[in-house]
Amino acid sequence: MPTTTAHTISPTTTITAASTPSFLLGPLTTTFTAPSQCSQAYWASASDRVYNPTLGQTCASLSGGDITYTQDNHCLPPVNKSTIIGSLVGASTITTTSYQYTGYYSPGIACPAGYTTACAAQAGTDGIQSVLSGWQSFDFVYSATAAETVVGCCPRGYQCQQLASSQWCQQVIPTTTQPVITCLNVTNSASPSTTEFTLPTMVTLSTTQTLLSSVVTSTFSLTTLSLLATMVQIKFQATDLPSSSSSSSSSSSSSLPTTTGTSSSGNNHKTTTIAIAVVIPCIALIAAAGLAWFWYRRKNPNKRNTASYQTAQSEPSDMYYHHASGAFTEVSGEPVRSEMAGSAPQYEMDGTQSKTVAYEMDTGDEVARYGREQNRSLK
Repeated sequence: MPTTTAHTISPTTTITAASTPSFLLGPLTTTFTAPSQCSQAYWASASDRVYNPTLGQTCASLSGGDITYTQDNHCLPPVNKSTIIGSLVGASTITTTSYQYTGYYSPGIACPAGYTTACAAQAGTDGIQSVLSGWQSFDFVYSATAAETVVGCCPRGYQCQQLASSQWCQQVIPTTTQPVITCLNVTNSASPSTTEFTLPTMVTLSTTQTLLSSVVTSTFSLTTLSLLATMVQIKFQATDLPSSSSSSSSSSSSSLPTTTGTSSSGNNHKTTTIAIAVVIPCIALIAAAGLAWFWYRRKNPNKRNTASYQTAQSEPSDMYYHHASGAFTEVSGEPVRSEMAGSAPQYEMDGTQSKTVAYEMDTGDEVARYGREQNRSLK
């Protein structure tokens, strides 16, 4: 079962419906960095339900006096009051409940630090929206208009998710020990505490049956924990990007925002393009040169042999011309001997030529040697 410890938080903030921001929240052209406490998960634990723990929240009292968790305004990029449609009450920075936080930043070209592009879509000049290849498909609450790209920024490891008609970032954890800060309990009056969840764990819920005036208790095993975080939705057009990136099409994933400290895939794309542009012409040039040389050798074989022969005759060399093979051969230290081919003609000698002597023939001009042997035998 979960264990709890005391936890100290900042004073609660009263939320009113008039403080709900909507639509355009302002520009986001620089990387926003949230405080460290924004990585903590808050949840509301009642006797009859289990809520999803959510990052970047704070405990607050609603107008009716109930204690719950609400969006911590320090954990999201600042909101520009002058761009918000609707009436606002209170300070210039907006504090609102998580489920009421709606809107987008435009022009928005940078996800907050620790966030990355989780889902994206783009609309052409005709206004028809399409999903960008390589990114999660998502039905944004505030879709892209003509020639516009819309991006859902989520903490690393989270995916875009629609819950209660709102857009969120979600990560499902199967097995872990997750600390969560509890804002709501049975009495609505106890101090907030930190609960250490070790999955899986057993959870007991009690439900009151009004008509029967009875309490129904059920126990089940909680095997996964779904962590939520508020999605930061941004929009931009190609003209909103820095000059180094505006030349590329906004339909390319290389134009999507990335967090500070990570390498841009746009730079990788440019490097790859340059490498291809250099390597392919070099390969084609080498192949053409090789083909031309091969064609030249095929068309001029006699000229090549004549030039080689003249060079060999004009300078001293260790090569001699072998008349039988028609090629230049290096002179060896000893004469080369080879056995006569079995198909050489054989002659039976006349009986009167008893003084004929048989000799093994050396390599060379066999026809001339055979004639000299015949002359000696006749003498």
